[in-house]
Amino acid sequence: MEQLVEKKKIGRPKRQPISPVNITEENEFVTFVLLSQNASYSLSGYTDKKGVRCTYTEGKDRNGNPLPKKVTFNSTSRHLRIHKESKKLIEFLKNAPQCKDSINAKPSTKPTFKISEPEKERKDLLVEKELAMRASKLAIELNSEQLEKVAILAGMSPNGDINVTKEAVYDYSEKQPQNFLDLAKNLDSRDTEYKVFLAKCQDRGVIQLADIGYTFDGIKIGADKTETIRRISNDKELHSALENKLNRLLSTIEA
Repeated sequence: MEQLVEKKKIGRPKRQPISPVNITEENEFVTFVLLSQNASYSLSGYTDKKGVRCTYTEGKDRNGNPLPKKVTFNSTSRHLRIHKESKKLIEFLKNAPQCKDSINAKPSTKPTFKISEPEKERKDLLVEKELAMRASKLAIELNSEQLEKVAILAGMSPNGDINVTKEAVYDYSEKQPQNFLDLAKNLDSRDTEYKVFLAKCQDRGVIQLADIGYTFDGIKIGADKTETIRRISNDKELHSALENKLNRLLSTIEA
């Protein structure tokens, strides 16, 4: 006899209602990042460049007076994420002397925190990399004479070994690309030639920088670098006297 087995109907499990997820775009927030080595940081107030004391207040006391509130960076994340609707708090932090690029920042003081701007920082980093690549490429293309000129203008004292000079200039182009590019402009110009000549004269003690300005054999030839170069370039007799003395010193060293 065939045994009948009752099959239970297996229904699909009921779907649980999905709670709506509140996804807020990142651009609705301003993030401040702690730069100092401190694990955490608190700011209760500061004095702006006009001498006005600034504090952040939130709520009121029983008498209706604004309540000062200390702003604290979390010791774990070192980030302070503030919704853009909190304009008063954002302005308080953005204008603090401790904030990087603040209108009240003190040039001699390192910033304690900054506004996080990922896109801007990424672009700035790319610009820095492009600048470094340009500088390195140009440095490699310089000939021996140009390498020596850059080295002299950068305050180095080339010792005659081109490989040592090359290494020094390459290193300079990597560490200070903008300064290198500025120095490498118009290396064959007349103005550059006189700048290099003045630097060589100073390096060998032919020209000295005193309180009264640049001197040669105790006689003032210029109040500053610009005036001295102008004097040397226009006074053939002076230029010849400087050149002769410099060549004598260089020949003595080489001998």
